Formats: sequence, C-alpha cells, structure tokens
Amino acid sequence: YVRRKASEAVCTVLDHIAPGQSSKLLDLLVEDICNNNAVDKQNESKDELLNLILRLYDEADSNALKMQLLSIISTTSLNSKSQLLELKPGMSKWKVDQSRSHATRFGVGTIQTEKTPNYRDKMDKEKLKHAMAFFLDPNFIQICSFGNKDLHFDNGDVINIPQVVRRTCHSALIHMYKTVCTEADFTPLSDSTLFKILTTCSAAKRSNLCGLDNITTDGTFAIENLIRMTETLKVGIK
Repeated sequence: YVRRKASEAVCTVLDHIAPGQSSKLLDLLVEDICNNNAVDKQNESKDELLNLILRLYDEADSNALKMQLLSIISTTSLNSKSQLLELKPGMSKWKVDQSRSHATRFGVGTIQTEKTPNYRDKMDKEKLKHAMAFFLDPNFIQICSFGNKDLHFDNGDVINIPQVVRRTCHSALIHMYKTVCTEADFTPLSDSTLFKILTTCSAAKRSNLCGLDNITTDGTFAIENLIRMTETLKVGIK
C-alpha cells in the first residue's frame, strides 16, 4: 500500500512537471540513479586500489620498486599532480615528474631494465701481450714456497695463487723492457700504462734471501749448526 501510494505521488508530481510524459521522465530518473550508483562503485574501487598502491609504495624497500608503483597512479588520466601531493603528504613534485617520465620511457608499472656497462678498450692488445710476456719472465719473478694470494677478476671470480716475488723494481724493469723494445724495433706502451700494469699485477718485493725459500734457509742453518757442533766436539776431544 505504501509503495503504491508513493508511486502514485511520484507519478502525479512528474505529470505536473511534464504532462503526459511522467513515465518517460521516471525512466530517465531511474537511469540516472543507476548510472550514479555505478560511478560511485567505480570510484570506490579506484580509491581502494589507490590506497593499496600507496601502502605498497610505503612498504617498498627499493627506489626502483617505488618508481614502478608510483608510475601506475601518477598518469595525468588518473590523478593530477596536486591530487597526488594531497594523497601522499611529503612527496615531492620531482618524484611525480620522474614517475611520469618512467611511465613514458619504459611503460606504466614496468621494471626499468638495467643498462649493461660498456667498456672502451683503448689499449693495444698486442702491445699488452708483449709487455706481460716480458714482465712475467721467470728471470724477474719468483714463486714463493709459502704464502698465497687471491686474484680477483672483474666478473667476480676469485682464484687463489701462490705468492709471487718480483726481483726487480718497477722503474728498472720498465727501463729494461724499453731497451729490449728499442733493439727489436717495437713500439711499447707508454710509461704510465706500464707502471699501471705492474701496479695491477702486484707482487711482493724482494727484501732479503731469508723467507724466499724456507726449506733452503732452514737447511743452511742446520748445516751451520752441525759444523759448529763438530768443531766444538773436536775442541773437547783435544
């Protein structure tokens, strides 16, 4: 009864507004109400998604992930810069601009691909090979019977090698190498490059004979002790 009376009252009011077209006007009103409800639900879903992304942004532990999340909600079709600043207090305009630039360059919500570093090789490989062959000659280096050294490579590999002692100082070694190159009519690398090579291929410096070969040194000391003991025994027997 109440519903029927309400319907009659509404139709009467609409008939006064648009005589003879109350039913059409009622259909238009119902359609507008349905559309408004759909828009409200859509806005509600949008707000929930926006809050979720902002929460993930706060919990992200890397700048790349934060930039990826911010690029999703920073597009001009979704939110303006002022709206983002209101939603996230403390966010700078620079971050918003960077997120939009990220969306333009890499796509919305995509991960930024890491750039592979490119190394320029300005050193002549033949000259480098020639210099290394001379510097690593056994006449100038000696492998110790004790001690190890870790050799680190650019790719992260580490190789453990025996300790190496360089018998000649860098300046004298480079001078001898340049003399050999002059006699062989070979153009060597520059002095600064040669010094860098020797510094990179570091080796221990020879200070004295003791320590270069423990076995030989200990054997020498043992023989000297035996000789002294023999001489002492001879004196005691006499």
